[in-house]
Amino acid sequence: HGSSAFQRHYRHGSCRRASFFSSHAVASAEYPSSSDDFSDGETLTVVNDVRIVKVEDDGGCVTLQFRSDHINTDEESSNNSQSTYHASWLWSNDPQRIVLPSGQRTSTPGQWCASSRPRIRDATIIYCNIEQNENDGFDFNGMHTDNLESTSGSETMSATEEIKVPGPTSKDSCHPLPIYGHYPAWMSATSTTDMPQTNNGKTCRPYLKIVWSTPSTSNSQTDHNEIHESTSIYDIEWLQRFQYDNASRLQHRRRTEVQPVNAIRKDGPPSWYSTKASRKDLRSLYPGEEMPKHENDGLMHVNYHSIIKDDGQVSQEGLFQLLQSVFRDGAAIVSNTPLSHRHSEATTTTTTSNNVSKLCHSLETMSEDELPVSKIAKAMSGSSLSHGSLYGNIFHVRVGERNANNVAYTSSALPPHQDLAYYESPPGMQLLHCAMMGRGVVGGESTLIDGMAAAHRLREVRPESFECLVKCAATFVKQRDGAGMTYRR
Repeated sequence: HGSSAFQRHYRHGSCRRASFFSSHAVASAEYPSSSDDFSDGETLTVVNDVRIVKVEDDGGCVTLQFRSDHINTDEESSNNSQSTYHASWLWSNDPQRIVLPSGQRTSTPGQWCASSRPRIRDATIIYCNIEQNENDGFDFNGMHTDNLESTSGSETMSATEEIKVPGPTSKDSCHPLPIYGHYPAWMSATSTTDMPQTNNGKTCRPYLKIVWSTPSTSNSQTDHNEIHESTSIYDIEWLQRFQYDNASRLQHRRRTEVQPVNAIRKDGPPSWYSTKASRKDLRSLYPGEEMPKHENDGLMHVNYHSIIKDDGQVSQEGLFQLLQSVFRDGAAIVSNTPLSHRHSEATTTTTTSNNVSKLCHSLETMSEDELPVSKIAKAMSGSSLSHGSLYGNIFHVRVGERNANNVAYTSSALPPHQDLAYYESPPGMQLLHCAMMGRGVVGGESTLIDGMAAAHRLREVRPESFECLVKCAATFVKQRDGAGMTYRR
């Protein structure tokens, strides 16, 4: 009895195969948001100094230079970097234009064009001592900035004032202000244009203050030359995390790209686990705990009962270990899985053909919530299943069916493949549960292939073939009675 649960945000592309008796459960994925911001062992970037290199004469972009101390990072991290931020990007990521608590933006680069293309009139680095938390929003356009006027390259006046600034964001957040975590979206702060020598026990953070100038869109003769000004403030650490110059994008690619060193192997865990970076990373995830180990098949094994408790509730610790294993390696084994949630005994591996028929009927008559594979799928996805229009949320595969409308119902060996590739948005994760194997059955092994690592290797050994692979679209088709789906990718 196999099942397939699918998630969108998925690091590795893996193919799976199961035979004899299997079913598919499909789950739409939303990774649970972490409630921790800067936990022990995370990579922290402490911005020691930042300066404005220049603001282009047309106000189209501003260039910043960072000098930072990187804590718990790999050796490739540079302590000095320079990056240019364009007006359209900054304007679209203005923290004031983030809707709370959803995090949705109310501005886009297209709206920047429609808003008469606001330009950067002035850019200033300000340093803020965060004093107290505030949960309400703040209109920067209403604050007094007379003493903070400056232009790139000019001397700035030392001044302090009470303002509100975006709170620190967690490392995995793409929003310019905290939508989740320990910190509120907006925080009260005392700002100054001078870098403090000491923080007097307070948290001091640098921010970029942008003053925008926008030509009037009025048709009136008197308003034709009027310039409207507005102000935005950005957390420097957030800006540094989202540098998009060529060097930063290359470094990000090296840090996140799935390479052969990350690939699952039949003779042991991925080679990445023998590196210093891996040991440091795992220690940060499991501080003071025994770190999980790979089994002889090269995969992490997570006990079913460490994920789903006896009362049916989900254990967050066990779920985290499963998700983390799948995210890192592309696949994991859920061991000691029962035949149903009502029965605590593990899957039976061999039985007679008569018992197989009874089990098939029993499993097919169970409700969705009784099937362990559905419990795991819903736990991983956040309670919802998806992609069930063709085969249902649970796909039971029975070998030997007459007039089978799917090759999975036959005894033919299935080559490596990805399911539902004819969907415009195919699922990203699949769960297979082999509930029973009849005596005398030959074959039925599941084969996993790391597609991302294979593509990386192909690019190295046959770059011309890789070029063809990424440029020439393939056509995926599902065509039979009651189904007609085609997609080119």
